[in-house]
Amino acid sequence: RETPLNDEQLEYISHALNAGGGLLTIISDILDFSKIEADKLELIPQPCQIAALLSELTQLFKLRVEEKSIQFDSHIDSSVPEWIQLDGQRLRQVLLNLIGNAVKFTDYGRVSVLVTSTDQTLSFEVKDTGSGIPQSEQAKVFSEFATIDSQARLHPQEGTGLGLAISRKLITLMGGEIGFTSEEGVGTSFRFTLPLEIAEAQPPADTQHNLSLKGTVLVVDDSATNRLVAKTMLDNAGVDVICACSGEEAIDLYAGNKVDLILMDISMPGMSGVETFQYLKSSTGWRETPVIAFTAYAQLEDKQRFSREGMQGHLEKPLDKTVLLQTVSPYLMPSSELAPVSYDAEPVEEQVDLLNVDKLDQLARDTSEDVLPELVAVFQTDARTRLEALEATDIDMDETRRHLHTLGSSGALYGLSVLSERARFLERCCLDNKDVSEELADFVELAAASLDNLSNHMIDRAG
Repeated sequence: RETPLNDEQLEYISHALNAGGGLLTIISDILDFSKIEADKLELIPQPCQIAALLSELTQLFKLRVEEKSIQFDSHIDSSVPEWIQLDGQRLRQVLLNLIGNAVKFTDYGRVSVLVTSTDQTLSFEVKDTGSGIPQSEQAKVFSEFATIDSQARLHPQEGTGLGLAISRKLITLMGGEIGFTSEEGVGTSFRFTLPLEIAEAQPPADTQHNLSLKGTVLVVDDSATNRLVAKTMLDNAGVDVICACSGEEAIDLYAGNKVDLILMDISMPGMSGVETFQYLKSSTGWRETPVIAFTAYAQLEDKQRFSREGMQGHLEKPLDKTVLLQTVSPYLMPSSELAPVSYDAEPVEEQVDLLNVDKLDQLARDTSEDVLPELVAVFQTDARTRLEALEATDIDMDETRRHLHTLGSSGALYGLSVLSERARFLERCCLDNKDVSEELADFVELAAASLDNLSNHMIDRAG
């Protein structure tokens, strides 16, 4: 979306991007539920434009409602402020679940979304004319792993049964309440309220995405593919980038270069990111340089620890270009010109089970189509080396965890969502001191098949 597109192309690309985002949200259900139950899920309130969010969801469900020949409409009352301060991703997750259920169980009529507000409250209603929920089933609607009786709803049971349970917990976490009314054969209405906090208007997203900056950033990461992706995204924004593959190399490069900002990977072999930061702070050449933690995922206590250490923030892998530029921009100088964009790829039709092409296309937009083959080649080499290491009989749990950590974060960036989720699951098992030796063989086989699919796709893409 960084080059001019006609309306039809833009619509197709928007569908692909939004569908990919929705898929990742669904995959995260079980992880989110675990975090909520352990009191580990952290809300990230940011300015959110409700109209843009509903427009995105309308696009996402457009094809499904057309296939079912039902109507879908949304209305925002004039009382609702344009910008609201809340966790937009979690609100999107709740609405995605409620609207998805409404569309799924409505074969005739319509699904509608209404947003209203008072001075202190923001209210949402998702209403459908579907099959309704039987009275005997209503008590368990918000229960964990619960699915409504398939015969009563005239649809097969699908999903984890966690969607509504997570939605209620998220709304409660945001300080709100949710409830519903339903009549079998007539329809269902879910309603929830949230505290209203007005936010300042934000600049257009495209302006943030194409932001051009001046300055020097030291990127420290033991993964070659992570370094290359971060460097390419920052290069395209006009930033000078120095890369280090270890804490020791970072210390040497910092001493010999003027650096405006450091992106510090936390989980590195040998000297960790925190240890590297502590060493730099204690050295005579320390220049109070801002440091951003760079990690595949972090629990609330981890982020608090980074803050206590003196780090200015954190970035999660896989990198999103807009989030990256928003995070680094306060520490760099703005440039008067927008960064050039070289993406000019042909639409890619292929979609395979182990490869989410939407994510790969997003990486091409965030870097460029020309550099994508190089990025993939570096990732493939690094990933296959790590898989060979995982097959070694003498590998210890700490080294296993480190390889799984890198494969999990890098795999997601290149659209290998199944590989990524499995790697992160096994990594968490290692963190809990659970033996994963028996599962590693299946994981290596899955990862090899995923990498082969990626290779085949790149061959087709080049043709």
